[in-house]
Amino acid sequence: MIKCSFRRIALPILVGLIAVLYTSSCEKQQEDVTSNHLEVAESLPMLQFSDDGLVFFKDLDEFKKFYAAVEHATRDELMAWQETNGFQSINFLFEETWTGLCCDVEEEDIKKTPSLYPNVRVTEDGEILPLINAGLMGWIIGREGQFKLGRSLITITNDAVISVLDGDANKTTLAIRTLESNEAEGIFVRMQDNESSARACCPSSSINTGTVRSGSKRIKTASMSLADRSFAASFPTGVDQYGNFIYSTGYQLIYEMDYFFHHQRKTFFGWTVCERTYWSFDSQWNLVHNLPSIWGYSNPIIGAINNFETGFECKYNRTDGIIFVPFV
Repeated sequence: MIKCSFRRIALPILVGLIAVLYTSSCEKQQEDVTSNHLEVAESLPMLQFSDDGLVFFKDLDEFKKFYAAVEHATRDELMAWQETNGFQSINFLFEETWTGLCCDVEEEDIKKTPSLYPNVRVTEDGEILPLINAGLMGWIIGREGQFKLGRSLITITNDAVISVLDGDANKTTLAIRTLESNEAEGIFVRMQDNESSARACCPSSSINTGTVRSGSKRIKTASMSLADRSFAASFPTGVDQYGNFIYSTGYQLIYEMDYFFHHQRKTFFGWTVCERTYWSFDSQWNLVHNLPSIWGYSNPIIGAINNFETGFECKYNRTDGIIFVPFV
């Protein structure tokens, strides 16, 4: 066993490894990296590196201060900050590759020619994600998914967070393969928690949102007004006692649509900033006929989105977890 007389007891800390600031529209409009972004980037803590080129924090306090400093930074601020540090993390590489992929490239294209898109991966649910979905920590790890904290080598995978005392390569390889802790060997493995509480928020100003609770999750539902669009209305269905035509006022157009939402998770540090996620759901629009005397076209006044498939946002790999950090 690891003795307390030689090193401190392993410290469990909830780090909430959050994904940050993916764009939400299909057009994927990008903000310019303005002077304000650069000013914020310069105010963020500079990264320190170990001799082997990994991001390094000397102790837990330094790590927590870093987390608190960057957790509310925007995507563009973080991109500028990475350039300032001269470091290309998996999130940085993903964002560079992701630009323009939203609608122009389908997941099947990436699957067929993955060599053209080396910095992204496609999940079983068809999501396009970084190679390691490490959230905020994705800004301090490279392709190997590692950084150093005190004497511990931290490895983040899409399945677990692994801490190995003194960073022994053989022990790290063993831990990644077996995903089993061995305290006597200084190996600590925490499987990712895919059940943490969550909510979603739609960023579009054209959509009104409201919060509801679904089990342990708080989900933002949405409704949309599309008064500027027209749909063919139903024909008259009959004549009333006064000789007036009777029109169908509950005419429904049911179809499937996809929409980009922002997603938030509740961690030890509170609600995180929004990350980009993709929901697919059925929509049902109740159309109100606006031509009382003749048949024609109907403008929907209010369209209510029903039948939310709100479990989808919980299916991708999360990297909320507890890191066990034994260090001197």
